Amino acid sequence: MSGNLLETHTSYPLSFPRDPLDCCDLSSYSIALESRASDLFIIDESLVDVELPQGSTRIITIFRYNSWSRMNITSNMFKAICTSSGVHPRVLDLIRGMGYKSRPTDEHFMGCYCSTQHEPGQPIQDDGTLVPKKSASHMSYNLRYFEKHGRDIKDPWSCRQCVFYQITYCNDNTSTWLVIQPPTKWKEGLKIVDLNKTDYPPALHLRAISSAAATMWEYLEDISNELTELSRRVSFPKPLKKFDFDFTLSQHLQIVRQKLHHARMILDGTLRTIAAIASHVEATWKVAGDTPTALHNLFLRELRNISYDLHAHRSTATELLDLSADITATIKSILELRNQDLLNNNSRQLQVITEANAKETQMMAEVAQYAYNDSRTVRIATVIAMIYLPASLVMSFFSTVFVDFNNVADSEYLSVHKEIWVAVVSIAVMVVATASWFWIWERRNAKATLLSSLPKLKSSTRDTEWLEMRNLS
Repeated sequence: MSGNLLETHTSYPLSFPRDPLDCCDLSSYSIALESRASDLFIIDESLVDVELPQGSTRIITIFRYNSWSRMNITSNMFKAICTSSGVHPRVLDLIRGMGYKSRPTDEHFMGCYCSTQHEPGQPIQDDGTLVPKKSASHMSYNLRYFEKHGRDIKDPWSCRQCVFYQITYCNDNTSTWLVIQPPTKWKEGLKIVDLNKTDYPPALHLRAISSAAATMWEYLEDISNELTELSRRVSFPKPLKKFDFDFTLSQHLQIVRQKLHHARMILDGTLRTIAAIASHVEATWKVAGDTPTALHNLFLRELRNISYDLHAHRSTATELLDLSADITATIKSILELRNQDLLNNNSRQLQVITEANAKETQMMAEVAQYAYNDSRTVRIATVIAMIYLPASLVMSFFSTVFVDFNNVADSEYLSVHKEIWVAVVSIAVMVVATASWFWIWERRNAKATLLSSLPKLKSSTRDTEWLEMRNLS
């Protein structure tokens, strides 16, 4: 690109000539372009080589490395092209989504802008006739379309966008196109077009729209096959326990529905663009007056045919949305029935457990009754022992060798030997020995019980510490 042309870019879009009724705020466009230049354009001019084509129809194409990268052109070169070609600043509204991205953004906006500009020429020629005013027709729009990205993943489709801008001079039917990231079908279609013999400049709009809509049928067909398989999986009659899906299938179906909503939005936007193109071309044709009526009518007819196809695709998207809604309702019903079945099973298990608890409670009541009867018997025996034990103890004491009953000289007396302390000491030793053995036995049992409960205590302590850490986090 020549240096003289690059030097004229500095005032774009502020230097763009406008009609009195043009309400575009050029200052806002200039500020927005400068603020987003680092995201929209590359910096190194040595990596870009832009050539301005010649001919009655000139097409300037700007590519991007991928859908999320910057345009392969510098900011200065872009301004120079817009200045030299007279590009209307409204096209800047369309390229805001053509810059660098790190996440999905600007996935929905679709616009179309049309305007007509009249530039006064020299009032009188050499022969005294008036020079007609030079009329320029501006038309710009962005299209969203689906293309296969070629990566080996489950979803082979990517949603991409392109920008088309055309300025047509009605007096001589010459036009200049600015195309950013066109579809593959557009590039293939231009190979059979002679750009030096374009009698009807708007004809390329047919190729632009048809190339963007060419893959819509295949895209919807892939979604239709996926939904058909899901419908067969969900609606095939079989027992409730054999349905092998859960809530994740509803989540996947929601993603499919989002794709269909997006596709229908793109179809609506494309249909609005077609209507705007038809209206603008009709108005421009009436002003120019030199385009053959048959060629103009053929253009409008082909445009209607494309719109018919898009309406059919939109009906297909709506039908698939209805089918997905039916599948969602079926999945919801199956999951609710499964939950109800689980609740019934849990209720039956709880009933069994309740009956077992009732039987156990009854058994415990019987055991308590038996224990009560036994304790009553023990109490009776204890009372009897309390009555007979003192008597038996007294009788046993007087029956020992330590007590004598003597009858001497008609006198009777009772004597207790002084060695009675031996019996007392023996009884005390036996009591102490028995109590010591009982104490040792109880201590051993308590230690065994403590050792058996220690692992459970450690496990409970770890669970308590984990819960406390979780609450703190």
